[in-house]
Amino acid sequence: EGKKFAEAGSYRKAINDYEKALRINKNDAELYIALAKSYDALGSKTKTIEHYEKAIEIDPDNKEIPTEYAKILVKYNKDEDAKQAVENVVSSETVSNEDKVAAIASIGEQYYNKKDYKNAGQPRRSIIQIN
Repeated sequence: EGKKFAEAGSYRKAINDYEKALRINKNDAELYIALAKSYDALGSKTKTIEHYEKAIEIDPDNKEIPTEYAKILVKYNKDEDAKQAVENVVSSETVSNEDKVAAIASIGEQYYNKKDYKNAGQPRRSIIQIN
């Protein structure tokens, strides 16, 4: 039901349901991501970051989690951490070039959305190096 609550904008109720589900299955990265997104919707920077980090810890081979995590870090002005998160994706031997480009582009887009045009252009240079 947490997902239904989150979709309806009832993030506190969603968080309660996700936390109940985690008591049953503490190793579900998707639950931690759902919690992170709900906390982000409430503006809780610390809890958002904490839950993304837990999801990465549980599922380190999931290439999408670090990319989403990097976008959150940019949103919360943690630029060096965001760049490191993307670098972790880019340096992985198990991630395809297409997924590496997508990770780099997503962080550039996040900077662009913040109107941080200087940093928005930096990821594009990394894409050129990959291709």
